Amino acid sequence: MNWSRAKTIAIFFFVALNISLATLVYIEGRQFVLSNAHQQAITQVLADHEVSLGSSFVFMSHAPQRRMTLTDNNLNNRALVSLFMSEPVGIHLEQTATGEIFATANERVVFEHERLRYSNLGLDLHFATETDKRLRATQTIRGLGDAGRYFSLDINTLVDGTGQLAYRQIYRHRVIESNYMIFSFESGALTEVVFNFRPVTGFFGEARALRTTDEILLIAMRHLRELSAEPLTITQMDVVYRADAHGEAIANPYYRVFVDTQAGQTKTLLINAYTGDIARD
Repeated sequence: MNWSRAKTIAIFFFVALNISLATLVYIEGRQFVLSNAHQQAITQVLADHEVSLGSSFVFMSHAPQRRMTLTDNNLNNRALVSLFMSEPVGIHLEQTATGEIFATANERVVFEHERLRYSNLGLDLHFATETDKRLRATQTIRGLGDAGRYFSLDINTLVDGTGQLAYRQIYRHRVIESNYMIFSFESGALTEVVFNFRPVTGFFGEARALRTTDEILLIAMRHLRELSAEPLTITQMDVVYRADAHGEAIANPYYRVFVDTQAGQTKTLLINAYTGDIARD
């Protein structure tokens, strides 16, 4: 047998097979992206209502998605208090109907359902540079152990030392919008941290059809026009996962729409990718 020839034929076969598979994946993916004509049409409708699309806006795929399951957060509250508080001494504990409050003269940690809210009431927790702020955030997240392994910086609104660093969990390349740790700063000082977390256990059920991106843009436009008539720019859109309520064991896909105002503010709309309903909280 001519092994050299057989090897060449085998290589050619596998290359051809890979090209065919790649072509099929591309074709399948394109069927869930709006055509150029649809993109131009929705862009014009938005423009007629003083809503423009940013120069970097990309019409994303609306391929069917599965839901995710979540489980209870079993993190220890007292361990979290030690992690978040800079001076965990002389702590007063108060039990509430929905959780616990740990407080000192200068700091407070409130647990409500699976959410933790840390407040700096008087400590000088100043961080001179953005690098320092990110380092503080990273150290806190690492202190969670395995629970913090897959948190990544999602949104950064810091300007001149004021704003937020929002970190969210990433699961199989999907952003879990309802699993977050958000650090708030004012003039360089850390003022508040909000942490919400329910571990993801995996996907479940069949993939369900999503609302198309032009539908979502129309829903966003109508909602925005109910609030204001000012010109707006939709800068980007992605799909994230979100639990709809405290204690919810299911996370659904949501379109996340970022909108810039003329005043330089950024609004974020969360729209259920299955139903088109806007999250109100």
